[in-house]
Amino acid sequence: MVDTYVSGAYGEICVGSSPISDIFIINREETELNKRIGQSKLIISPKPASHKALSWGGGALGRTGSRFSDRKTFLGFTLAEVLITLGILGIVIAMTLPSLVQKYKEKEFVTAYLRVYSILNQAYTRAIVDNETFEYWDKTSEDTYNKLKPFLNLGADCSEGKANAPCGFTVTSYKLLNDSFDNTDFSHFAYYNYPSIKLNSGESIMFLGSSGHDVDFLIDLNGEKNPNKFGEDAHFLSFNSDSNYRQILPGAVWSNNKPNSPQGGRLQCQRSQTWFAGSACGYWILTHQNMNYLHMSDEKIRNNW
Repeated sequence: MVDTYVSGAYGEICVGSSPISDIFIINREETELNKRIGQSKLIISPKPASHKALSWGGGALGRTGSRFSDRKTFLGFTLAEVLITLGILGIVIAMTLPSLVQKYKEKEFVTAYLRVYSILNQAYTRAIVDNETFEYWDKTSEDTYNKLKPFLNLGADCSEGKANAPCGFTVTSYKLLNDSFDNTDFSHFAYYNYPSIKLNSGESIMFLGSSGHDVDFLIDLNGEKNPNKFGEDAHFLSFNSDSNYRQILPGAVWSNNKPNSPQGGRLQCQRSQTWFAGSACGYWILTHQNMNYLHMSDEKIRNNW
């Protein structure tokens, strides 16, 4: 077969000595090439010796590639499209970020509560070796403080009569779970009446004592930082007399004796309660490992307690 080439108004096609089925035609503009060639005037003549490639659109076309000098394609987004996308992202973030931040804070409080609960009970277990159980102690804040302090890793030590600021009890009034305020001035207690400490891990503990009081410990999981609210960063803990004083449990002395009764811990983790509502929610934390009660009604808290 004689080498030929086809030229026309739309370019040239090289035809070699190989069968026509083996001809490699490349860069057909969409699928219209055959149609265009069919509409043009073709001249078939022997291929010049110097003819090496297909000339198309002013460029050189090889067997495996092409170059179009008169056509450029740009892909991208317009400024309007970018701004609209950013606006949508901003709305989504604004809607979801507060919930994510709240969940993160709750997780931090749960971790801190479990840590303090474990630290106090471990210290108490060690103190029993030398001092017997709490029923044989003086049951005063100072005595409890002196017996447990050697087994606690302290970041700050505020014994009775010392300044309260280093140990984090600077708040005059804590909020309750129902968002009302209790008028008990714990900063005054910390300065004049009861010893307090701050652990190396950052949690604050005030030793309230059982003599004449309903609770033995006030813990603040992040010191003087907000929210300073019972059920979130503020909680009560007390020695449990029903277990022969072998354990420290959430809530007041009388609530940890009956933690699942309406008069016990469940009652002190409801918004309808007026006496330190939220102070015994530690029972929920120990059981469920979360603070979902913050987003529940009292009825739902009771049903899931």
